Parts: sequence; structure tokens; C-alpha cells
Amino acid sequence: MMSAKCNFSVLFALAISAAAAAEIELEPFGRVKVLDVVDCTKKDHRFVERPAGVSRVETILGRRCRTIEVQPGEVSSMFAYRLGEGKGLKANGAYVIVLEYPDDVPRNYVIHNRATDSRRGFSTGRCMGDAWEPKHVDNHPESLDIPQSGRWQRWVSYNSLTDHTPDFASSSVDKKPVWNSPPDGFDFVVSQYSRRHNPASHGIAVARILLCELPDEKRCYAEIRYPEGLPRRHIFWREEMSDNGAINAERGKRHCDDQLDWIRHKCRQMKILGMNTYMKDLLEFGHVQHWDPNVIRMNWAWSSSAESNALWGRIVEMVSREYGFSLMPYYEWYGNFGQDYGGKKAYGYRKLAEPLGNEKNYTHVWWTEKGNLDITDPEALAATKDLLRGSILRFKDKADFAGAFFRTRPASWPVGFGEGTRSRFAKEVNSSRPVTKEQLRADKALYNSYLDWWHRKRRDFLGALGKFLADEGLKNAQVLFDGEGSEPGPGFAGRWAFSTDSPDFWKKTFAAAGIKEPHIRTIDELVSSHAYLQGRNEPCGTWGKWEWQHAAPADRPGESAKDALSAFCMPVNRMYSVGDSDAFAAYADARGMTTIVRHHSLNEHMQNYVHDGKEVPLVGYEMNDSERAGRASMMIEIEAMAKGDIANIGYLIGSTFSRGFPGPVREFNMNFLALPALPSKLLTGAASDSETFVREIATPGRGQGKYYAIVHTGKVAKKNVKIRFPKGSAAVKFIVADKTSKLENGILTIKTLKPWQLIAIHRK
Repeated sequence: MMSAKCNFSVLFALAISAAAAAEIELEPFGRVKVLDVVDCTKKDHRFVERPAGVSRVETILGRRCRTIEVQPGEVSSMFAYRLGEGKGLKANGAYVIVLEYPDDVPRNYVIHNRATDSRRGFSTGRCMGDAWEPKHVDNHPESLDIPQSGRWQRWVSYNSLTDHTPDFASSSVDKKPVWNSPPDGFDFVVSQYSRRHNPASHGIAVARILLCELPDEKRCYAEIRYPEGLPRRHIFWREEMSDNGAINAERGKRHCDDQLDWIRHKCRQMKILGMNTYMKDLLEFGHVQHWDPNVIRMNWAWSSSAESNALWGRIVEMVSREYGFSLMPYYEWYGNFGQDYGGKKAYGYRKLAEPLGNEKNYTHVWWTEKGNLDITDPEALAATKDLLRGSILRFKDKADFAGAFFRTRPASWPVGFGEGTRSRFAKEVNSSRPVTKEQLRADKALYNSYLDWWHRKRRDFLGALGKFLADEGLKNAQVLFDGEGSEPGPGFAGRWAFSTDSPDFWKKTFAAAGIKEPHIRTIDELVSSHAYLQGRNEPCGTWGKWEWQHAAPADRPGESAKDALSAFCMPVNRMYSVGDSDAFAAYADARGMTTIVRHHSLNEHMQNYVHDGKEVPLVGYEMNDSERAGRASMMIEIEAMAKGDIANIGYLIGSTFSRGFPGPVREFNMNFLALPALPSKLLTGAASDSETFVREIATPGRGQGKYYAIVHTGKVAKKNVKIRFPKGSAAVKFIVADKTSKLENGILTIKTLKPWQLIAIHRK
């Protein structure tokens, strides 16, 4: 007799082995056709492992599977298979990959999927997901005690196959890439960090990998039920690294022959996941990405080929016409880098913002110091308006623009101390008395007054841009600003520390891994002390001769007057960053709504192994983003909905965007977008469960009723949760399910609330 823990895995395995082309039910896609099955106990499908001989076959939770123990020191490890070879795969076909893993103990996985060039990790239990002590950035690591089911579970990824995929065997540092066509199949890699960077994991374990086909992809698209006649919320993402090899190389040596097809792959992923706003990076570290700056002035900014310059115009029309998305262009703006004009250098090259000290640059990061923007300078505002004219306003009649998104990088919008900047301060604040750098260094009160003035000028600068777009006819567009320039996102005030809800577990884990114990702080402690918000109000740390505190100015979110046309985004990444309701209030715009942007760690160059006596990359160039397994993959967004009024959600990630648990992602997105972008009132005591929050959203129009967000933040399912609605309520509608339920004495009983669940409800 099979145990309860093994029922799913054994029955599923029998169903798959019954026929080579079986159909299975797969959330959220419905029935899908199985094209290829990899039994990971075998070494077929062009099996590769690194280091050689590192994997083994063992039994976990009643199933045979391939495992790799976490390797010591700096040795990462992996195994790979070729999926779909000889199975009739087609370019632009819709496929789903299923990976079966045991949810028994903490494990950490990094997945390299060559079908879409995505790199996405996931973690179970107490694993932190991102690498511990990475090479280039501070990940602000966090561990959470996520309940584990003790059953075999599925990681699921939607893929629309590109024209060409890079061959894994040719992706080492000493070989040029070899490109495969769809009939060749594509490589799929499961890997992990070394013990030093992966202290809690028990190692990767996989029983099967399935490649499935969606017979009718459009049938699987999420249906968004927007609030009629009311402001909409937006969900968008930006990929940092995905374009370079995918579409910038010559034809035949890139993923898509037609650059626009690469964008279609993004749009299809959005439709599956229930996202509604397409974001494209038009400036990366100040450099033009796929739009034509020559429409502003010839060589106003240096750009690429005519093919690339034309892409943005094609994107605007295609995204709007074919998919109905709004657009949110993304800018890392340093001022324009282009040809001298009228006896002056292009604005960015002039570097009118200067450090306070005697150095030429603010930081040691040379590639971010090529130019900068002095936001106090009227010419900077004029140049930025030119940027918006050339990239948004000339397309305003062809698409719906949700706004413009500006993100600073180190030294791109620094606090400037040049002569012109100081002269403006003297005129506006210091009764026209000249101010020198020496005086600012010596007089703390004067220096603080200068910083206060500069922060006001930055907010005024953003407000002027928002007004400019509105005056030019974009009435619903908002200028969004993310002041966090790092990939992992913000830390918190005070001594560097590791955040967790399991301090005793981690004391033992660090000791067992031979890692010097960091300062451990609990998440409850960080939230109650407002450590996140305090950190967003304080200048960042610096060292030596550099001026990081001026290169990456603090947000100071709550200091200045709020603006309806522009807003500071609230950068989030860990549970402590979304636990404090005061932080959401500080970042709220004039409507009382907050835009959160979830930063993901790049984890760049963190997987290596020893080959022929040398340390070499495990899978070629490597970076990845990580998410928690299952419904916990949405816990950040759920907590944010409980603690604040969220208008928009953005994601900043490293590579091609994908999700490993599309069911809970799509469920959340559909409910989030069904609610109007209007402020809410938290109904205290409306739910019988202490981990369930109820927010009421009033509407301005007669007959529009009220909306409710039911937010369950608990880790486990809750049964028969009662929600009490205000007097006069006889029935409510579950918007996404399109189902009306009667109330009993004003009470709705929800039979089951899933872990980390959002439900959108409407009451007329």
C-alpha cells in the first residue's frame, strides 16, 4: 500500500509512462500534451554533469531521483539534459517544462533554460535562495521558515521557443557558441552554488523533467476583469541582461531572426501570467537601447544600427495592437551621450554635477562615471523633455503610455557641488551669498541645508516632468522614480546583518558550514524598529576618498509634498522591507497609493568549478534571480497588499523573465488588476482570522459600489474564515471567478483561504 506522501508522485509517474504522448492536467494551463520525458535516474538525453561523477541516484520520499550533494569551498555543481530533440519542436511554439522535486528538506536550485535564455532559481524551506556573500553585490540575504509539504512537487515554466538556442556544450569560456534549431531541441540545466554560498541546502534532487506542448496557447491567456470606469493598476518588469545576446547580434547568431519576435515572446509570457504593462529599457547605464535618438537631433545620442533604432517604434504599435498592453518606458538617464553641438558637449558628457571633494569621480565604478545629470540645472530639465519627446510623445497617438520610469545608477543623478549648482543654492536659499566647497565641508549646518535643498529640487524635477507629460496630452501617465541603483535592492539602517525568523537554526548552520556568524536580526525586530524606512532616509555608507553618499542619494520618501503626476517608487526585496505600514505611507503619492518595485539579485559569476586544475565557469556566463517555491513565491506582494495601498508592481530582474510557479503568480495578478487604483481603508476586525486583512475601496461614482481586497498572509491554509461586511450588504461578487455569493447577516464564509492569497471582491 503506497503512503499518502507518495500518492501524487507514483500515480503521476504511471500516467506519464503509459504513453509517450500522454495528456496531463497542469495548473494553470489545463490539459497539455507530453512530448518528452526525462527519467533523471538515467544518463540519456545528452546527459552532462559537472564536476564529472558528482551526481548519484537515490530514493527520496519513495521515488528514485538524481541528486547532487552541495560541494565544498567554491565548487558549484550541475547536471543537464537535452529536451525535445527529434520531437518536432517548432520556432514560436508554446511549451511548458515540468520539473519534479522533493519538498522534504531545504534545497536550493538554479535553472538555466536555453529555450528562452532564462536563468531562474528557486528555494524550499529555510534556504535563502540568493547566494551568500556574492562577488559583486550585497544580496541582503534573508531566510524564512517556509513550511514543507513532505511530498513531491512541480516546478513549472511556460516557454515560447525562439528561432535558435545556444548549445550548452559550446558555452564554456574557451569556445564560441553553437546555435541549435528547434528540431535539435534545447538544453536544460539544473545547478547549485557551493557550500560557502549555499549553507542551508541539502542539495538538488530531481526525479523527472517533462516537456509539454500547449495545444491552444491563447486559451491559456489570463482574462483580466478590470474595474469598469475606474483607474487601473499596473504590473510590469524590466530585464537587465536579456537583450544583448538575444537580438543585438547578427542574424543567425541570436535567439530571434526578427528582433520584434523577441518582444512577442515577452508579451506572450505576460498574457500567461496576467500582466498588463510592457516595460522596455530605452537607456541602460545611459546608452541608447533600440530607439532612434536622431529624431531629436542628429547624433543627439550615440545609438546602434538602423535595425535596432527602428525597433521601439515597431514595439509600440505591436504591443498595443496585438496584445492591448499599456507601456512604461524605462530610463537609466545620465544626460545624452552624443555629438558636440553649438560649441558645447552633449549634456551627459559635461558632468556638471561634481563631487564635494577633490576627486573627479564619485565612485570607483568607472563605467558609471562617464557622465551625469545635474537635476538642479534648467538645461537638464530641457534635455529630459527632449528625451520624452523623442521616445514617448511622438508615439502618443499610437499607444497607451502608463508613464515613464526613471531609475538612477551610481553617480547618474548625484548630489552635485559644481559652481553652477552652488550658485543656484546661493540664490535660492543662502540670500545670494556665494558658497564654496570648503565651506560646505567645514559647516555641517550649511551642508545639511544644501542637502535639504537638493532633495527638494529632485522632487520638483520629477514633478515638472509629470506636468510636462500631462500638458502634452498624456493625462493618465505618471513619472515614476526608483532611487535604488543596486540590483539586490535596499538594505536597512544600522550594522550589516542577516535577517531571519529562525536565528537558532542559522547559528548552527553557519557553524556547520564554517562561515563566520554574521550579526543576526529577526524580521519582527527589523519591522518594529522601522529599520527599512530609516535606511531609506539615511545616506548610504562610503569608504576612502569616494563619495557614495552623494553618488547614490537617499530617497527621503516622506519629506516633501506629494505629487499626483510623479512618485518615488518603494524598492523592496525581503520580507522586512514590506512589513512596515509606515514605509508605504511615506512612499505614497498624492492619491495615497504606492508603487513597489521588487529588486532581484543578479547573483553574477557565482557558479564555478575546477576543470584541468583551473577554476572555470560552470555553465558559461552565469547570473540568475531566485524565488521561493510554490505559493511562497508571492509572499512579498501579499504582505505589501496587507500593509499598504499598492497601485503598481514592478520587477527588476537579471535575465529573461520567467516564473517557476505560474499558478499562484497568475492568481495574484488577476485579483490585483481587478481592483481599482484607489486608496483603501483597512477594516479592523473584519476577518475572523488574525492573519487575514480586509481593505475597503470606495469609488467616486454613483452606482460603482465598493471593492474589497481580502489578503491572507498566513503560511498555511485556513478553513471557514468569516469576513464581516458593512451593514446593508446582501451579496458580494468574487471578481476573478465571476461568482456572486450571498451573505448571512452580513458575513461571508470562505471555506478555504490558501497560503498567501489575495481575493478581489466587489459589492454594489
